[in-house]
Amino acid sequence: MAEWIEGAWDRTNNVGGEARVLRGGHWFGDAAALSSTNRAIASPNYSSDMVGFRVAGVTTNLFTKRLAVALGGTNLVNGAPANAFDGSRPGATNEPRVYTVKNTGVEPLDNVAFSVAGEHQGDFAISLPADGPLDPGQSTNITVTFAPTAGSHRNASISVESDVPDNSPFVVNLSGYGLTTDNDLDNDGLNDAAEYGMSALGFDYRVAQPDLVEGLVGNATFVPLYNETERLQNYNDGLAAGRDAVLSAPGTYGLYTSNSIADLNLGGVMLQKSGDTVVLSVQIQGTPDLATQSFTNVGTPVELPPVQMPGDKGFLRIRALGPQ
Repeated sequence: MAEWIEGAWDRTNNVGGEARVLRGGHWFGDAAALSSTNRAIASPNYSSDMVGFRVAGVTTNLFTKRLAVALGGTNLVNGAPANAFDGSRPGATNEPRVYTVKNTGVEPLDNVAFSVAGEHQGDFAISLPADGPLDPGQSTNITVTFAPTAGSHRNASISVESDVPDNSPFVVNLSGYGLTTDNDLDNDGLNDAAEYGMSALGFDYRVAQPDLVEGLVGNATFVPLYNETERLQNYNDGLAAGRDAVLSAPGTYGLYTSNSIADLNLGGVMLQKSGDTVVLSVQIQGTPDLATQSFTNVGTPVELPPVQMPGDKGFLRIRALGPQ
């Protein structure tokens, strides 16, 4: 429909009178009348179902309580996917991030409360401000450092509760990636921790680089580095050398030799083998009370007649006879 406008009708610059201007046209008008540039004249008391007016208003915000969370000067979107931290090795940390929480409205926020949630919240060192009010224009900071305890993707979130009617809680999602020797994010054959450590050489744990990895492994012996086969060989060689050292000198490692057996109660040598002959010494001990008193020697040690025992091993049994 045609609409009233505030201006008076100008008859060749002769402004005056009660006549007012109508702009545009209506459903039953022709094409020329429907143009927004078309003007017509009507008395202020004229009425028609083909003439009306539009209502317009100006407002800056429907709510006077507002809250914003920013990172690096850029306001975040509530609940948006996280801007991931750079990868980090377990036990290491990267640069902390500072999130700014600000009252951007014209009224005080009576109570702003902070909390942390998520499966891997322990992988993020988060310094939260104290809960409390925020005056208009006032801000406070949340500091977050990614410190993974394990490999792969790590996720958590920060929740900012307030009395902002349409934006509470404000959720800040956090994510990062733990770099370990057990994971290969890009599946190019080189683990994440190694690629991260060699990033200065062009390696990227997020991008598959099979040619680069093949060049590294193929030339490992010239550096010298070890490939997997060589690593296992070195391990097995060391294992064999250690076994030979123990067998050749077991006494050095606190073990018993093949020619002597120490009595675990007496702490001394009970059986000594020399060549094909075994000499056995027996020391009788006694105690009046097993619960409260230890054993003490009774009499002098008795050395039994030598026993022939050829070869590397043999068995002896001492049998107690009845009183005589």
